[in-house]
Amino acid sequence: MLAVRILVFAAGALLVGWTLLSAIRTVILPRGAQSVISGVVFRSIRLPFRWLANESKSFDVRDRVMALFAPVALVALPGVWLALITTGYMLVFWALDTSSLAAAFHLSGSSLTTLGFAAADGFWEQLLAFTEAGWGLFTLTLVITYLPTMYNGFSREKPKSDYSRCEPARRHQRPSSCCATTALAGLMT
Repeated sequence: MLAVRILVFAAGALLVGWTLLSAIRTVILPRGAQSVISGVVFRSIRLPFRWLANESKSFDVRDRVMALFAPVALVALPGVWLALITTGYMLVFWALDTSSLAAAFHLSGSSLTTLGFAAADGFWEQLLAFTEAGWGLFTLTLVITYLPTMYNGFSREKPKSDYSRCEPARRHQRPSSCCATTALAGLMT
């Protein structure tokens, strides 16, 4: 039985670490990095959206359906992260001799959400409960910074002409070749 608890503890700790690494790679890493968890969430959510979009012959309906895909996936991703962290800590708490998986889940959920309605017994459970609360707040902080950043990235419009594409250079008084071309084209007409 001790070997099973050691394996469960290791599996829970690995699940928590893998999930936190996914969150960090998705949100904090300044360059694009692949995350298995993020990829699975986005692919899983895309399936029903593609099915609904393919059911329609109208481009407008397909466009409206697929326009919801990214926001739904972005809201679901932090929920998946939190569920995986809760599951990982639940396994760790159970391995530390919590009476049942239900009691371990109760303690894990209480710790992650920092509600504190379940008391941890003993030093190691209390230490883990505090670390889970910290990771829960860390994940919440990531979500608070992640969603507005992603919204700004999705809401930017593409330039409609050479004039709008050159506007940033014009504002900073740095003429570029496209601005010069646009200016010459305007003078010739």
